[in-house]
Amino acid sequence: MDFTAFFLLGTTAFLAIYLHRLMVQAAPEVSRGKWGLGTASFLGLWWGLTVYASLRGGLQATADSAVPWLMLGWLPAIVPILLWRYHGGFRHLVDRIPASRLLGVQSVRWVGILMLWSWWDGQLPAIFAIPAGLGGVATALMAPWAARAVETRHSSGAAWGRLLNLVGLLDIALSMILGGLTGPGPHQALSLRFPSTAASAFPLVLTPAFLVPLVLLVHMASLRSLRRLP
Repeated sequence: MDFTAFFLLGTTAFLAIYLHRLMVQAAPEVSRGKWGLGTASFLGLWWGLTVYASLRGGLQATADSAVPWLMLGWLPAIVPILLWRYHGGFRHLVDRIPASRLLGVQSVRWVGILMLWSWWDGQLPAIFAIPAGLGGVATALMAPWAARAVETRHSSGAAWGRLLNLVGLLDIALSMILGGLTGPGPHQALSLRFPSTAASAFPLVLTPAFLVPLVLLVHMASLRSLRRLP
């Protein structure tokens, strides 16, 4: 196993474990076991299936792919979205997570460094890897400062938090657009001689198929929590 695989497996597993911990800490003591088991089962299954599918090549994009198979990793995200919409207890639980902790989650966007390395190593085209990598690194750099500003109730804390969410969401949007336009398939319009095939193969695919949908959900929860700050 090379360093990239080790780093991404560790980072995505850490993200799942940390989000589980946040949910358990936010849950009332009487229902902590229920929420802890449910969150651990859901995140563990999501992570495990994504790793298995990526190792088997099930998320790999090809020139004949009419569908971006890596988006299958996003399907589990429907579960927390539905719970948020229809389960008041789940919504209340997420609201109990401190805003600073939600902002701090975005520190995992350090994985953007791997995008830059993959470009330097000749695995990904520059037009995709450089913007996506720099956006991820910028988000990761901002996360501790924004989290600290909110935690200490600095007068500009909420503004820093909103800025972090804006930068993070723009990074996700830009990365998805460029990934789609440079990936092999009928929609490829950029980097025609050098598609971003490696981005949908193990281990890099763990970022768009698991990490990205999770941090996107955290962005949504963070924006809601920031609305309650002065």
